Amino acid sequence: IGRHKPTYTNANFPTDVEGRTYHLGTKEGEVAPRILSVGSVGRAQLLSTLLDPPAPGKPLFERISSRGFLTITGRFEGEPVSIVSTHMGMPNMDFVVRENRAVVRGQMAIVRLGTCGAVQRPAKLGDLLIASHGSIGIRRDSDYWTLAFQKEQEQAQLQHHAAGHGGLTAANGNGNGFGNSNGGGLSYSYGSGAAAGARPYMVSLPVPADGELAALLTAEATAVVGPGRVVQGLNASADSFYSSQ
Repeated sequence: IGRHKPTYTNANFPTDVEGRTYHLGTKEGEVAPRILSVGSVGRAQLLSTLLDPPAPGKPLFERISSRGFLTITGRFEGEPVSIVSTHMGMPNMDFVVRENRAVVRGQMAIVRLGTCGAVQRPAKLGDLLIASHGSIGIRRDSDYWTLAFQKEQEQAQLQHHAAGHGGLTAANGNGNGFGNSNGGGLSYSYGSGAAAGARPYMVSLPVPADGELAALLTAEATAVVGPGRVVQGLNASADSFYSSQ
């Protein structure tokens, strides 16, 4: 296998001898400065039916990397556009932004198109949501539940040790646990917030959206689907589909 692997000289940002990036596998000239990022390969292929070839008589440029990233480049209303399947998650989006930036010269614009949930009115099922207010990142603190479990174990040991010794009180003071008492007079309080000062999720400061691009998206979307179907707001991206949502 090693004989067929390319050689990379820069471990910080690896590219092969053709100048192709490590994850997306594209090089300069293959990616347009206007990029539409979508989650699935199927969605990228569907949207590519709206594109014209990059030049008369030539097919759309299409390349799928060994990591499963599909890039399709053509023209939409005469303008060069690339559609890239980003899959899911912050690391994949990081690959897409950095590696496309490395092979595109000049100004570059990326729009992420996908499905999402909404937690505030007036958003309703089927609306088009535009993150004109930017985006925050939500990351789960994996140590939080480990520390909480350890705290509960300590409380259980303390309860066992104090059984029959009336008047002893043990509390962690977290304010979000639960209280109990046994026949020996012990009362204790613990719960998922057992680690003092710990928080289960860390939320970043908002990263602002590009104001001009957000305004253009909002205006175009309003013209196509109507003002009652377009909602602007703040996006929240989590580091995991399940544990951080």
